[in-house]
Amino acid sequence: MIWVSLVASPLVIALTGYMTIRAWRSSPESWRAFNQRLRPASWQRWPVYGALWRDFDRHTLRYLWVARLVAPLGVALAAFGFIALATECFHIG
Repeated sequence: MIWVSLVASPLVIALTGYMTIRAWRSSPESWRAFNQRLRPASWQRWPVYGALWRDFDRHTLRYLWVARLVAPLGVALAAFGFIALATECFHIG
């Protein structure tokens, strides 16, 4: 199981890095359009999920800045986890 995590960590780092770059290069309008394309077609049928998306539509600028500021912390956390898993898998240190 630890090997699955070791393989998944670089994928998480890459995806989070991509989303961070995308957030930094986006205007609020293009960020909203990008996220609207990612929504499943049934998002309005689920009460909590629909409420979250409607809140995102109302406060897109706030969510954009959260993505810009918190995502690099996610990359750093994933990188730390990857290093910790690698040392455990290969018995380094």
